[in-house]
Amino acid sequence: MRRKLFVSSLFVLIVSCLLIAYSERATDMTAVIGYAGLVATLVLIMIGLFFRDKKALPLELGTEEKLALRAEFRRNGEVSAIKMLRENHPNLSIKDARHAINTLMK
Repeated sequence: MRRKLFVSSLFVLIVSCLLIAYSERATDMTAVIGYAGLVATLVLIMIGLFFRDKKALPLELGTEEKLALRAEFRRNGEVSAIKMLRENHPNLSIKDARHAINTLMK
């Protein structure tokens, strides 16, 4: 989601700057569209900043979930256990999930 917002805002920014640069006057329709694009870029950036993760919440795993993750780790390996953990906790990053699995298996 964040990558899509970044790419789309970058595209809108480039197109807006080109429209402003190639317009003859500041009041031409292409310049006005360029200014609107700049405003849209600012709005997209603000949306991206608003929806970013503030701080990762501490991970609370129940006893059954810990046992299931340990069994999955032993059966299919670390990658499968990380996938299982992220399916149950979709807001968890891969890095945090890997850290949780490694901590759990110590």
